[in-house]
Amino acid sequence: MSRSIWGVNLILSLLFLACMVPLAQSQNLGSFEEISAANFFGVGARQMGMGGVGIATALDGASLYHNPAGLARLSAVEFQFGLTNQKFENRSSQPPGRFTGFSSTLNRAQADLSKSRFASVIISVPYPTYRGSLVIAGGITKLMSFDRASLLHVIDRRNDGLVIDDYSSESEEGAIYSYTVGAAIELSPHLSVGASLAVLSGDDRFDFENYYSDQTNDFIEGGAGFVSESYIGVSAKAGLLLRPNAHLAWGLTVESPVQLEVQYDYEEDWYQTDISDGIVYSYYSDDYLEYTLVHPVRFGTGLSLRSGTFMIAADIDYADWSQMKYQNNIELEIDNNSLKALYRSVLNWRAGIEYQYPRFGLALRGGIFSQPLPYGKANIENDRTGYSLGIGWLTGGHLLVEAAYLSGQFDRLYTAANNIQTLAEDEYKRIYLTISYR
Repeated sequence: MSRSIWGVNLILSLLFLACMVPLAQSQNLGSFEEISAANFFGVGARQMGMGGVGIATALDGASLYHNPAGLARLSAVEFQFGLTNQKFENRSSQPPGRFTGFSSTLNRAQADLSKSRFASVIISVPYPTYRGSLVIAGGITKLMSFDRASLLHVIDRRNDGLVIDDYSSESEEGAIYSYTVGAAIELSPHLSVGASLAVLSGDDRFDFENYYSDQTNDFIEGGAGFVSESYIGVSAKAGLLLRPNAHLAWGLTVESPVQLEVQYDYEEDWYQTDISDGIVYSYYSDDYLEYTLVHPVRFGTGLSLRSGTFMIAADIDYADWSQMKYQNNIELEIDNNSLKALYRSVLNWRAGIEYQYPRFGLALRGGIFSQPLPYGKANIENDRTGYSLGIGWLTGGHLLVEAAYLSGQFDRLYTAANNIQTLAEDEYKRIYLTISYR
């Protein structure tokens, strides 16, 4: 093999090794990208139809998650059941002409993944009181979703016939569910407070495959592997809801730091073959870790204004993800400074409207949201934003059927070892269906 071809193969080998680190652990963030950071799926079709607004719009059992103080507004036993569907679409691309003397005949690919899952079941029970209100609730809610996929296929050609073919595919499935109990009490006709305690549990499975071939010189390398993680942890949330009159409501929430016990398992097989020189090389690697991942405290506030059958509402919440840290693993704890450098504080905002048609038992909703990614700005091309639409239908006075459609997107940059950047454009579309019986 000529020296120039060896040089090309050396560069591409470095690129391949960089790509072997899955997108869930990109080169920019290294091994410090935690998929659970700022990953909130959303609870309740009513709330998600308004962009995720829920801190000051309490009307149902989903308040157990959004603001437990809102449970005090429930006056009857309620059973709520929810389902979701998510379609995730990834478009990945690299700039044409990655290498001098080569022209790109393919530099982008698309991957889709669609998953339907159980979303929530919540039971809310008012307790008879002489004055005011006391409501106890419990439920299981889907808190985070890890379902996604990506595909990148790049082909470069040179005038002397050298063809370079790079292929990389990834798929990820999993979720974290919250097993929550909570209660709210009405301190006065205008003020209620509440609290909830949650046990978080779930799993994540990430599979990846990479392939590179030099079709002229029979140089081939490739590999496949997986990352598996299991989570269990606890969190607590407290909230208040102030309603000074029939038109205005203000809510405030504080969520404790979330401590997740993580079991991490990793396996990978990799090979390299150069038929012209008779070189064959392969290796197998694996790893297993146990550690505690601590999420930062989160603060939220929301405001709603109602006039007749029309309501407008907005929420904001804040978390400083640079305070996320590792515990109970000495090897990882020394890297907590890296977390501080790679992550940032995030201010999320959501806004929504609702218009009710009492004559027909209908409610129409819409919303917008911004949920910035917690990573440093260097890793982000366009931050996470989106919109939603929703509808509710009350039938028979006891059964409420609600649906919401939510669309969001974000773009990220991944830098390989030779400074070639991959642009990943991610888009997700979610459908929420909630059935409530009182």
